[in-house]
Amino acid sequence: MDSPQPNQQPSHDNDGSIHIRPEAYDAFTKISPDADGAVGTISNVEPTLLSALVKYLGFLVLILLFFVALLQWGLRTYQVDGTSMLTTYEDGDRLIINAFGRTISSITGSTFIPKRGEIITFISPENPDEQFVKRVIGLPDERVVLRGGVVTVYNDANPDGFNPDEAYLDQLKHPLTGDAETFVPADHIFVAGDNRSPGGSYDSRTGLGTVPLELIQGSALFRFYPL
Repeated sequence: MDSPQPNQQPSHDNDGSIHIRPEAYDAFTKISPDADGAVGTISNVEPTLLSALVKYLGFLVLILLFFVALLQWGLRTYQVDGTSMLTTYEDGDRLIINAFGRTISSITGSTFIPKRGEIITFISPENPDEQFVKRVIGLPDERVVLRGGVVTVYNDANPDGFNPDEAYLDQLKHPLTGDAETFVPADHIFVAGDNRSPGGSYDSRTGLGTVPLELIQGSALFRFYPL
C-alpha cells in the first residue's frame, strides 16, 4: 500500500482497514478526532491577524467607555480652595469624590442622604457657580444647637441630644466657636467646616443656612494629592 501523502486524510472502513483520500490541507488547519477516536473534520488553528486586531480594539473601547462612565457618574476630582477644612484638608489638596450614591438615587428616584460625619461636596445654595466642601453635622428633621462652639444634635432617637463632633474632635481646628440653634428641614442637611476658629469657615453655623440634598455632589473618599 502507498504511504500517506501530506494532503491526504485517512478514513476507516467497516473492516478496520485505513484508506487515504486526497484532501485540501494547509499549515493553518488540523485534523480533529471525533468522540469515537475516528478522524473527524478539519478546523482552523489560528485566527487571522485582522480578527485578533478587531477583538483587541473592541476590548480597548469597552475599557475606555467604562472609565468615561466611571468619571462621569461614579468618581470625580475636587480641589480644596481655602482653609475652611483645616486640619483635615488644606488649601490646594486634591480629593477623589464618590458620586455613586448620588447617581443611583437619581436613577431610582430615591433621596440621597449622606451619613453624619461624612465630608461632602455640594453646590452653594447662594451661587450655582460655587462649590463647597464641608462635614455633615445634622440630618433632615433634626435640631442642631451650638453653645460656645459645642454642637448638640437632637432627634427622635436621642431626645436628650448628643455631640457628633466627638468622633473626629482631634481633626477640628480649635478654639471652637459659634452659637446657633437650627431646625433642619426635610430634604436638607446642616454642614460645618472643620476649621471652627473665628472666621474659619462659612457654613450652616455662620450664615450659609441648611443645604438642600439635591445640591450634594458626592462624598470625599480620600486625598490623592499631595500624598
